[in-house]
Amino acid sequence: MTQTTSRRSPAVTTAMNLAAIAIGWVISFALVRLGYQTGNVLVWTNIGQTAGLVAGVLIAWRLRAVIAAYVLSAFLALSVPTVAMLLIVGRPVVQGRAMQFALLGTAALGLCFGTILNARRELQHS
Repeated sequence: MTQTTSRRSPAVTTAMNLAAIAIGWVISFALVRLGYQTGNVLVWTNIGQTAGLVAGVLIAWRLRAVIAAYVLSAFLALSVPTVAMLLIVGRPVVQGRAMQFALLGTAALGLCFGTILNARRELQHS
């Protein structure tokens, strides 16, 4: 049993990628603006940014906008350890062992996100 794959035109693919990035940006912007209304601006704006990136990756995945999913997940892989460090250390400038943890966490999350995104593509082609 063969599976036919429908190819989208380059214009539709570009539109889907731009739409996913734009929607993720709008969600991030709204959540960051909401973070400015709270008492702890630094933490809540970073949490808002991270939540917006998560939403953007999920939207890109749903729209099958692979380029947008990779770009947004790369930003997400950096944002998650930053938020974790802000919650643990409580400082905007991370130094020493905390910086090493953030970089290792970023690398590990990047590998996880890439593996998840690639697994879906592999399942579609098999």
